Amino acid sequence: RAEQQRNEALLNVEELTRAFKKYKEEITEKWEKVKAEEVVLGQCLINCEKEKEMLNEKCISYRKDLDILEEQLRQLKEENNSTKEEIKTLKAKNTEMISMLSQSDQKIIKLESELSEKEIVLKEKNDLASENAELRALTAQQHNHLKLCHQEIEDSREELNILETIISQLSSSTSEEFKWHHFKHQLLNSSTKEALSESCGESSKPLIADLSMKQSMKEAEIQKPHGNLTICAAAKHLSNDNEEQENSCLCGLETEPVKLIRSRGGK
Repeated sequence: RAEQQRNEALLNVEELTRAFKKYKEEITEKWEKVKAEEVVLGQCLINCEKEKEMLNEKCISYRKDLDILEEQLRQLKEENNSTKEEIKTLKAKNTEMISMLSQSDQKIIKLESELSEKEIVLKEKNDLASENAELRALTAQQHNHLKLCHQEIEDSREELNILETIISQLSSSTSEEFKWHHFKHQLLNSSTKEALSESCGESSKPLIADLSMKQSMKEAEIQKPHGNLTICAAAKHLSNDNEEQENSCLCGLETEPVKLIRSRGGK
């Protein structure tokens, strides 16, 4: 029985040995597989570390880009706010400019109206200046005519004095020869020798009357230029006042030249 137990024990040992070998082989195989997997996993770990570093670098780069983009976004927001403020300011300025433009249009309309009135006044002043120039020319002409009338009156007076002297001498003289000689001498010095060459004595009286009538007519003609000169002087005075006060004297200046022109036309 002990041998049987020993044999059973040997059999158990053999089975255990075989089982141990088998187990050892399996463990060895698994160990080899584990080693191979360890190598692969080590390589994978190295690759993962590299990828991790690359991803970290990319993450850092992305963070930098994100910071830059955030800064740009902040600047854009500030610029947007500034642009909005500028738009508001420009709108306010635009409204102000529109108001100023409207006021300028009103001022332009007012100035155009004033310009039209000034043009009318200027035209009236030019018309008055033209009329005054005509009046001055008429005044100069009447002055010349007045001088001629004065000269003719003086000549007529001299002739009248000569004729009166001749008549007085003729009436007091008894000698016909002396009377004729003296009368001829006086005629040579006077401008009326043609009128007196045919008559003497009593026949000279009609000539004296005619000269007196001519003298009266000349004096009457002198009075007319004096009146016209007074009117011209008044018109000139009114024209000077018109240069200082345009609006107050326009009507008077318009009527005076008309009267003067009518009086000149009547002449």
